[in-house]
Amino acid sequence: MATYIYEGINAQGIKKKGTIRAHSELDAQELIKKKQVKPLYINAQQETVANREIKFFNKVSTKLLVAYLQQFSILISSGVTVLQASEMLVEQEKNKNLKSALTKVSAGIQGGRALSEMYQDMPEVFPVMLTAVIQASEKAGTLETTLKQMAGYYERLQKSRASLKTAMIYPLMMILFAIGVAIFMLVSIVPMFVNMFEDLGATLPLLTKMCLSFSKFLTSKGFFLLGGMIVIVIGFQIAKHQIKALRQFLDTWKLKVPIIGELNLKGELSIGLSTMSSLLSSSVPIVETLEMSQKAVTNVIIKELFNRGRITIEEGGKLSQVFASHLVPNMTTSMIVVGENTGQLDTMLVKLASIYEDEVAELTVRLRTVLEPLIIILICIVVGVIVMAIMLPMFSMFEAIQG
Repeated sequence: MATYIYEGINAQGIKKKGTIRAHSELDAQELIKKKQVKPLYINAQQETVANREIKFFNKVSTKLLVAYLQQFSILISSGVTVLQASEMLVEQEKNKNLKSALTKVSAGIQGGRALSEMYQDMPEVFPVMLTAVIQASEKAGTLETTLKQMAGYYERLQKSRASLKTAMIYPLMMILFAIGVAIFMLVSIVPMFVNMFEDLGATLPLLTKMCLSFSKFLTSKGFFLLGGMIVIVIGFQIAKHQIKALRQFLDTWKLKVPIIGELNLKGELSIGLSTMSSLLSSSVPIVETLEMSQKAVTNVIIKELFNRGRITIEEGGKLSQVFASHLVPNMTTSMIVVGENTGQLDTMLVKLASIYEDEVAELTVRLRTVLEPLIIILICIVVGVIVMAIMLPMFSMFEAIQG
């Protein structure tokens, strides 16, 4: 979605200038006309760093969005009009960003604009997918049901992403903990023995020499090492987003690593298929559904899978043809075939998403079960090596004294 600068004339012949956000120039033109302004000039405005920062700070968490949609659906089902519900939600909202967005929504509806149009103007608060579904529901007259469905969808999405992030971060945190223990011992404990060994002039074993050298390096140049590692990590993150081949290689590798690969694959499929089922059940066309589902997942290999599905459908093919891939579990293909043949594709997709959500939770537990003893063993080995490096020369000295 881009920002467009426009200039036009209203019904009274007065010149109007402003900016509007839309998917294309044609969409921008339609939105301007709805404001009772005849557009004379429309031009895409290039986004600056400042613009992007403003949008970043205006973002609203998924948790807040879920609560808003749930409350909105309850009010609509109670017979309250969309305008009244919007005004009530503005009054009770405490979050500054969401309150500001809801105030604009309420003002827009009061001015005669549709709810989906107001959402479309604020993609940093209301996701594009939500806007498309609300637009379809306004035409079908199913706003109440759709709001409930979307609240459920974003709640599931939040849980899936949180579960996936926890599963990915957990092993990293455990490894960092092991490294932290090793650094603490080398920086705080080992230096206590350095002077003693030097005063005694004892012949030190190779392991002790290596340990002492590394300890000296960390205490004298540790900050340089830390700075270098931070630069490498930041540089790697930038390169990952800029170099397509590197991102593709990393995302392929993520799907092939034992346990973690299966976790990544099923987590991404759960999110993508859940998005598809929500959109299809809201009467969004399948091509548009696949396009939005592609944006919902993060792994580029899975993105390509949904993109191929979109192209296949546009060419008159079937979705099951694309999902019959070595990457996707056979169960997915079989259930999509059944869904296509029975005309219940959205139902099959939501079942698949639910199955994969449960499997992700199970794999997360299994990953912890496998990693916890391994990390404990690693910490014991690291601590043991450092203790051994300190004790070996002491044993040698005791033997020399006794002899």
